[in-house]
Order: sequence, then C-alpha cells, then structure tokens
Amino acid sequence: MSRYEGTLKREFFGGEIWVLRAKDGQAYQLQGKIPAELENSQVKVKGSASDAAFGIAMVGPILDVASIERA
Repeated sequence: MSRYEGTLKREFFGGEIWVLRAKDGQAYQLQGKIPAELENSQVKVKGSASDAAFGIAMVGPILDVASIERA
C-alpha cells in the first residue's frame, strides 16, 4: 500500500468522480468511500493502484482508497 498527498477535487466526466491532484502534478482517480467534507482540502491517501479497474474519465491511474484524511 502506498501513500499519496495532494488536493482532493470532485470532477464531472459524464458522471461524478473524485480526483487527487498530487503535489508532483500527477492526477489519480479515487475509488472507494470518499467523505464529501474533504472536497478541495489537502489530503493524505493510503491506497493501491488498481490494475484491473479503468475509468471512462481517463484522468489518470485509479487508486483503491484504504484511508483518507486531512493533511
């Protein structure tokens, strides 16, 4: 399991998705339970890249979120 840090955004690409805009510039589509009150916050995410999943938004790699909290 890896750790990621960045800004949590809710974006709309034919549907609502959660995106982590990481500090290194990479964007990750988040999969799992994401608390709405964290939107637009700096967050720390623990998760793993999902090799089996793909999204129509094509934002970036998909992360299966194990935990998320304010940074």
